Amino acid sequence: MKGTNFQLKVWQALLELGCAGPTTYAALARAVGLAGGARAVGQAVGANPVAWLIPCHNVLRKDGALGGYHWGQDRQRAMLAWQELPWQSRGRRRERRVAAAFQSQQHAT
Repeated sequence: MKGTNFQLKVWQALLELGCAGPTTYAALARAVGLAGGARAVGQAVGANPVAWLIPCHNVLRKDGALGGYHWGQDRQRAMLAWQELPWQSRGRRRERRVAAAFQSQQHAT
């Protein structure tokens, strides 16, 4: 993964928070230590080059509405619905393994 240090920090937090389900830009900003930095976090989320592996589709506005998802709201809505299917629980474990691998890679560099 290539990105700025801030982007990498946001993506890592998104892996940790986003794999649990939807989160908000504000919660993600707090997780990276930038309370009030929802816009900056939104830009970092939008720069995510691997949308399904780093679950940027899980980031919603604070009112729960879909935001300005880079690939469009129809795709975001579909991805959110797909991950909620009951048979997807095995996929959640895979997402957590991907998150752990990303974290160990970041700590190694």
